[in-house]
Parts: sequence; structure tokens; C-alpha cells
Amino acid sequence: MSRGRREAAAGPTVPGLQGGRGLLRLWVLALLLPQAPTMVHAGSTSAPHAGLMRADVAVASDIAVARALFERNLDAIRRRDREAYLTCYLRADTLARTGPEGPLLGYDSFAKENGDDWPDLFEGLDLQLVPIRPGLVYGTYRYRVRYGPREESGISERFFVKTGDATTGRGATGAAKGGADRSAAGWKIAVTTAFAAPPGTPPPPRALVGATLVDGTGAAPVPDAVVILRGGKIDCAGTRAQCPPSKGVDTLDLEGLWVTPGIVDAHVHFSQTGWADGRPDAIDVRDRYPYEEVEAGLRAHPERFLRAYLCSGVTAVFDVGGYSWTWDLRGRADADPLAPHVAAAGPLLSTLDFWLNLPAERQFIYLGSEADARTGVRYLASHGADAVKVWFIPVEERKFDDMAKAVMAAGEEARA
Repeated sequence: MSRGRREAAAGPTVPGLQGGRGLLRLWVLALLLPQAPTMVHAGSTSAPHAGLMRADVAVASDIAVARALFERNLDAIRRRDREAYLTCYLRADTLARTGPEGPLLGYDSFAKENGDDWPDLFEGLDLQLVPIRPGLVYGTYRYRVRYGPREESGISERFFVKTGDATTGRGATGAAKGGADRSAAGWKIAVTTAFAAPPGTPPPPRALVGATLVDGTGAAPVPDAVVILRGGKIDCAGTRAQCPPSKGVDTLDLEGLWVTPGIVDAHVHFSQTGWADGRPDAIDVRDRYPYEEVEAGLRAHPERFLRAYLCSGVTAVFDVGGYSWTWDLRGRADADPLAPHVAAAGPLLSTLDFWLNLPAERQFIYLGSEADARTGVRYLASHGADAVKVWFIPVEERKFDDMAKAVMAAGEEARA
């Protein structure tokens, strides 16, 4: 990734980018293929199997040195090492990277734009490498970066080209020797791209290894366990023999820690703060904390609560009554890796015509009659409410039987 932010930011500027991405790749291949040297195999041409073996060795060598360069490139981002980062790239006018209007060319402009603004968090996983031809390897990885409260994720591409230069990439001889990491000095990144992931894209597969696992079934804790995460779900959880990590899956060593099921908080209210400013019906502090402003803040910034839940081990919450905007939190949370799963009931049905609403929004639907109850339930169902919550509060001015009939009608409509 082009040093994290620059490249991650490049992805969203080309929405969809199916056609644009393909054009870029064709343009890149046309640029690079003539540069890649043709590998000549020594030995007798009368032994084709020997030539194939040497070709396999050459491919494996290309993959190894490209991977070493790939890892060095990503490690430089983690260490915020500008010099080490730039050393990975081809010092040429043909260095290509994604831009808002197509490919941007040139090492000098690339170097000028990178090195001062590193992400607060950087994660590079799921490195994949494919040999294109001798001296040219295509690679991808899945990135996640965070700058303050803003987080981005997606996929980033690299083209690794063998230059024959251990220092500048301008064609000098004498590539570094002594293993894949040192040989990678004779290789450079000639193309770098990044494309933001659509909302809801699951993270790359990962294996959590070494922790003690409590699986929630009542079974005894499993020491030195493995938990495989794939497609945004737990694919396997158990012993190392039961859940061996697949080759190429990134692992996270959790030795000395515990892995347990997430906690479900089945009674929350995103329309409340947990203090008097969100419930002026209990203690009225509206002279200092206007209720309209409190509710606007809750609606605009639910991430403070979402993050707090995850930090407390809560991975799912159920909002059991509030303003209709709480329904929108479900999709927002599903697309946010720093949020728990959210279910929401939406506005409550109440036998009391409660006053705690906003001028143009209600969080209480009044059950004045059986017809009101059925209409209210149909409204909730049309918005995909995860439940119907009823406040059955006896009101002195109303007949109890009438209120009971309205509540029963709501139940019948909900089950219909």
C-alpha cells in the first residue's frame, strides 16, 4: 500500500473501479513485461524434465525474493521508516500508482507525497503472490488503517520486478546475496495500487493460536487452542489437531491469554445516555443540558458506545426501545469492525401517551385503541423491527380492560 493513507485514500476516489482497474492492469502489463528479463536455463536441452525442474526452482526463487521485499515494504509502514519504505520502490519515471483520475507516474512525486503522515494503526494480512513471468511477480494483501476515528480497509496490489540492481534499481549489477531477504535488494516495486473494500466485506482469514479456549458449551477449557476466523465467522475452534491453521493464513500468538464467547447485552438504549440528561422524566436537567441537543449528539456519535461495548467484551447488543434512527445502527454496526452486532426494536408501544419525544420524532407510539395497536405494529414491521416492545402502564383515566385489549391486539398483530 502506498504508505497506508495515501494509497488507502486512493481507493475510494475511483468508485467501483471494475473497468478502470482492468485498464490500469493492462496498461501496467504493457509497461512492465518488456522490462522483465527472460530467464535462460543452463544445461542440456535433451533433458526437458531437468529444464522444468530448473524453471520450478526459478519460480520459487522469484516468489521468495518478492515475498521478502513485500514484507520489508509493509514492515517499513509499521515502523514508520520513510527511508526503508521508499527503498522498496523503482526509482524511475515509470513507477505507477493509483490516482483519482487514473495512474500516476514517477518516483519523485511519489517520494515527495509520502513519509510524513503515517496511520495510527496499520495491519497488512493475507499476502498472496503469483509469478507472471521470470523476473515479474504480482502480489496482493488486505490492509486496514486507522487515522484517529476514521478507519479504512481494502485490498492493495504490487508488481515486483527484477531490476538487477541491489541499490538504486537503475540497472547496475551485483545484486545482494545471502538469502531471499538480501536478494530482494535486486528487486523493486514497479506498481502499487489500493482499492477500498465495500461495506460489509469480511476481514481476511486469521488463526488465533496458543490461548486457553472456553467455548461456551460447558466443556472444560482447552489449553493451547486454535481459533480459525474465516469469512467474518468462527470457522473452527478447538485443539491444534482439530483446527490446524491452513498454509498462508496469518496467525496471532495469544499464549497466556483466554478466548471466550462474546457477551450479549440484551437491554440497551442508544437513545439514552445512562444519565439524567437522557431521561429528563426522571431528573430534569434540561436547563443545562437541552434534551434536543443531547439526542442529536447520541444520533450523530453512537461510535463511543459501540467501541466501549467491544472493549468490555460485549459483541452483541439489543436496543429494546428508542427513536427510529436506532434501526439504522444495525447496518452501520455490521459494516464497522469496531462495533458489536446490533438488534433494535425501535419506537415503543405505550398505554401511556408519554411526553418524552422530540417535536418531529416519537419514541413512544400511543396505544389509544386496538386499531392504534395494529397500525403501530405494522409500522414497526415495515421497518424490520427486531421486536415489538410494549409499555403496559396503568393509566388512571383509562379503563384497564380497554388498555389490555389494545395490548393483546398488538400481540396478535405481531404474531400474524
